[in-house]
Amino acid sequence: MLEGLCSTSPLTFGEGGKEFPEKFEPSVDALINELVEQSVKNIGKPAGTMGKEDKLQVIRSLKEKGLFLIKGSAKRVAQELNVSLATIYKYLEEIQ
Repeated sequence: MLEGLCSTSPLTFGEGGKEFPEKFEPSVDALINELVEQSVKNIGKPAGTMGKEDKLQVIRSLKEKGLFLIKGSAKRVAQELNVSLATIYKYLEEIQ
């Protein structure tokens, strides 16, 4: 029992108890790219066809993941969503 409490597992658990292997990105840029691509993919539309609500949902998802704590991430998100940096900050204000 003590061994079970002290051992570490290479797996993390997501919703519904599903196992997901822990993943480490090789660089901060790779992490930003992965999180942005994942959030855009979850919407199910290319960035060029997204409306404001879709983009807000992407921003909300990225904020929940802590992406905007990384320097330069807002600029990368703006490029991916085809909006200005000012628009990203406006969207961040809206979701607060």
